[in-house]
Amino acid sequence: KQKYDMFGDENGGGGNPFSGGVDMDDIFSSFFGGRQQRRQRVRKGSDIRITLKLNIDDIFKGVYKKIKYKRNENCVECKSTGGKTISCKQCDGKGHINHIQNTPIGRVQNTIQCHSCGGRGSIIIDPCKVCGGKSYISKEETLEFNIPSGLSDGETLILRGKGNSIPNGINGDLNVQIIEIPHEKFKRSGLDIHQRVYLSYKELVLGTPKEIETLDGKIRIKIKPGTEVGHILRVSKKG
Repeated sequence: KQKYDMFGDENGGGGNPFSGGVDMDDIFSSFFGGRQQRRQRVRKGSDIRITLKLNIDDIFKGVYKKIKYKRNENCVECKSTGGKTISCKQCDGKGHINHIQNTPIGRVQNTIQCHSCGGRGSIIIDPCKVCGGKSYISKEETLEFNIPSGLSDGETLILRGKGNSIPNGINGDLNVQIIEIPHEKFKRSGLDIHQRVYLSYKELVLGTPKEIETLDGKIRIKIKPGTEVGHILRVSKKG
């Protein structure tokens, strides 16, 4: 549960197969002229995406990381209003307007964001001197967290609420994409680790014990007599 709360899953969590898809309230609202009561939507700030380069040792064992990145935070000086405001006349302070369109099946009503105020319901007439009317300031954030072992190259960790802030809403997320740095000895294929072992002709013909390195320390393997060039020797539980 702790890992889920912190990172979520690769698809953003939630468990809803229709997440980000069709909203049934929108459909009912379209056909019945808005008489179906709409859910109160929670505004969410934008997500931030960064890349984090890790070597194969860090991915194998897991690692504790400290990162710095920039995010937008609501302005405290103006309380995220952007300054002195007046109610938007276009939407009457609601932040949205009803849009009616004639279609072959009749009149369809949709609720859309007000373009005049950008959905805020108010218009700035005297901008805040700290944020310049943006309602947010850019700040450098320092974040420390544990990265679990066994991640794949290109996999994304989702850190809930660590993205950009938004007035009257919740923070977006921080998406950390893992980039694996190529290793000079090891090459990964899924959960398996590959490495090349160079042998002399005599060792191939007669066989020999051989000490090799793994991500979990050195081990000894047995090269059988008559081993051919290109033969793959599998060692279990060392990936």
